[in-house]
Amino acid sequence: MKKAQVQFDYIVAFFIFLIVVFFVAFITFRPITESSGYVKETKFVETSNRVSELLIKTKGQPENWETDPDNVGRLGLASEPWVLDIDKVNATKYSLNYSQIKNSLDLDNYQFFLRVNSPSINVSIGNLPNNIQNVAMVKRYAVLNDQTATVTVGIW
Repeated sequence: MKKAQVQFDYIVAFFIFLIVVFFVAFITFRPITESSGYVKETKFVETSNRVSELLIKTKGQPENWETDPDNVGRLGLASEPWVLDIDKVNATKYSLNYSQIKNSLDLDNYQFFLRVNSPSINVSIGNLPNNIQNVAMVKRYAVLNDQTATVTVGIW
């Protein structure tokens, strides 16, 4: 056997070994990346659910925050669970800014979109991003002025 033939066999074997190592590493670490994306997505969904529940089931803190919107501690739009208070909805629309709402809902690490829509009122706060696939949207139904209203919350 020639010396050059032996070196060529070692080089081919070395490259085959490298390909196998890279393939195994790729297969091994790929689920970690996907699962971390899943965890992030799950946090978005959980946060959207939490925020929508707060909005449609609680009065907020203080309970009459709409009379002094600058001192809202926790935003809530309900007069009772699933029944929205028109004064709270209007105060959210006209008296609170994006940052105040974000702080009152503990959304420091997130961006959000909020829409309250009924035949008598339409409130939209925040803008959806261009890539809506990364937004966890939750739509809830409630009553506002004896009419069905939808409360949509998006978190990203």
